[in-house]
Amino acid sequence: MSQSSSREAEIAAMDKRRYHHGSVRQDLVAAALEALRTKPADTISLRSLSRSIGVSATATYRHYQSKSDFMRELSATGRKMLVQHVERHKNGLANLGKAYLEFAIANPNLFGLMCEIAALAGQENGAELCQNADACRSGNGGQVWAGVGVIGIEAWALAYGLARLVLEGRLDVAAAECVLEKYAQRETQDVPVASKVGDTQ
Repeated sequence: MSQSSSREAEIAAMDKRRYHHGSVRQDLVAAALEALRTKPADTISLRSLSRSIGVSATATYRHYQSKSDFMRELSATGRKMLVQHVERHKNGLANLGKAYLEFAIANPNLFGLMCEIAALAGQENGAELCQNADACRSGNGGQVWAGVGVIGIEAWALAYGLARLVLEGRLDVAAAECVLEKYAQRETQDVPVASKVGDTQ
């Protein structure tokens, strides 16, 4: 058997093992997350990811119909990571905003992909921050409102906007964190709780 034929047989055997154990999807996502540390999503190909985990492109397309399909799953993984990160910083409104900002700065390419996919799908990447920001509001008894409150939307919009400005190089991190702290000081003062969006007086 030639060297090339031997290599093809080896890859085919590896494909079979990985496909049988259902690890191709997880391995591809892990490889993509690693690749996103150094390059933007539009430069990543499924073929190169497949090679990096030792499977053929054929094995990859058993799981994903297209690159867009894969990128949607990668974005969903990023959203879960963001939620988990924000969940660990629920002790205060400023810390919530800083956690969101911290995630975006640590994962600029992934965050950019998440924003792009969310815009196309009509989703958002701030539900967890919104809910926890509402719960941090003075006078709210630590309870998350049934609907998204004004404070939650404000906090998300501010954190998102600051994150984009920092990633674009138009604002430094220290300034962004200062804005979040000032906002938190103002919004956690003992004043009447804001009504939910759509409520009438």
